[in-house]
Amino acid sequence: MCSSPLFDHTEDVELSREPLRQKIVEQLGFLYAPSRLTYEIDMKDPAKKSEFLYCIGEYCQMTSTRFIVHITLYLDTIQNLGTQKHRNSIDRAYSLKDYGSFAMTELGHGSNVAGLETTATYDHKTREFIINSPKPTSAKWLIGAVGKTANMTSLFAKLIVDGVDKGVHAFVIPIRDYETHQPLPGVILGDCGKKIYLDGVDNGFLIFKDYRVPYDCLLDRLSQITPEGKFKSSIKNKEKRLGIMLGGLIRGRIAVVNGSEVCMRHSLTIALRFAAIKKQFSKQNGPEVPILDYQTQQYRLIPHLAKMFGIKSCGMFLMEEFKNVRIKTFDDPECNELAEYHSILSAMKNISSSFAVAATQECREATGGMGFQAYSRLNSQRNMSDVHTTWEGDNTVLIQQAGKFIFKQVQRAFKGIKIAAPSLSYLTLDLDQVKSFKVDFNTEEELYNEKLLIELMEYRVNWHLHQSIAKLQENGSKFDDIFDA
Repeated sequence: MCSSPLFDHTEDVELSREPLRQKIVEQLGFLYAPSRLTYEIDMKDPAKKSEFLYCIGEYCQMTSTRFIVHITLYLDTIQNLGTQKHRNSIDRAYSLKDYGSFAMTELGHGSNVAGLETTATYDHKTREFIINSPKPTSAKWLIGAVGKTANMTSLFAKLIVDGVDKGVHAFVIPIRDYETHQPLPGVILGDCGKKIYLDGVDNGFLIFKDYRVPYDCLLDRLSQITPEGKFKSSIKNKEKRLGIMLGGLIRGRIAVVNGSEVCMRHSLTIALRFAAIKKQFSKQNGPEVPILDYQTQQYRLIPHLAKMFGIKSCGMFLMEEFKNVRIKTFDDPECNELAEYHSILSAMKNISSSFAVAATQECREATGGMGFQAYSRLNSQRNMSDVHTTWEGDNTVLIQQAGKFIFKQVQRAFKGIKIAAPSLSYLTLDLDQVKSFKVDFNTEEELYNEKLLIELMEYRVNWHLHQSIAKLQENGSKFDDIFDA
């Protein structure tokens, strides 16, 4: 890899969109074969994919993004929601005979997945699904790999059976002819054009017009349609079922946490090295000194360095914990461990990407005009951090989901039910106990004690929790609608 001209960063700055895309596709072929990823390996070691993506992201997250779309978003959806009959699709994807995409986001709907407008209507006579995009806002939009590359997609659409909306379900469908690579009849697709960054990724749109696919395209681990044409599901609640179906996003969100840390680390490495050798001004008419010697420069960069190490630790924890969670999820899709993990991951995705945006921007400013040049690589790190705040779940929505999980645990506790999440075992319902909390320390050194720091953080969470409960109760008495409250 180091000796291959395919991985020479210097020419990337000058490449236009199409040559850049071609180069990244060639990089995919170069890197994928030695990885030896298979379904069996993934089942045995779920962290291997994430570790592979992390290594590629160290070089270029534009390249790793192309892998993420295929081997996590597309493949994980089939693995999580499919059954034995979908094994051929899985094997074809691992061998790159098929290249997949992940068609969830629509022009009119992103965060509100339950509101997706694309429909898959079941035709019992032919035992097929008829896929349609009924409105202009139904177009699948900014779907990675659809612009030029993908011949397959994991499609999320409302399942209609006997005229009844059964909620959003996932399908694995072809979108291009395998031999000619042309769009299949009933499929309209194209490229979404230039973006702020990631032009090496061919984001595209998908529109369906009476596109028929066979029954086996339904990923039917959780829901099925009987030979008699009746819908059945092992999870009756639509909201809960949809939450489990979104499990294909888990490794994508882990990649965002890890990718945010990479953006921070690369940017800080550049900015700190620059500050160590760039000299400005002098002390008492002496020689000029490195700008890193100035406290203001240290205050600008060192706090971000500390946060970077924190994000790194969280990423390692999330990858390790994912192994345990996935085993339990396959046995019980409704397990408490998955709900807790999703909550932690949602919060960490928000925190890590927000930290990265702030850090990369500070590094850009801290390097002056040199940092404004594209050859500094700071622009790519900053722009990559920018998109991390949006894809795999909008940051504001995700932090609300994490908060919702905490409130649900508290509601259960008020009813006398033990809090199920070990990560929230420190929560207390006694406001007086929270108010009377005190920490004893006499020296500054004692503040570095891990146990003391954890106690302080737990107190902070409890305090904000009770403040939020009080505010919600106050608003609840003012408004009739919980939405306004």
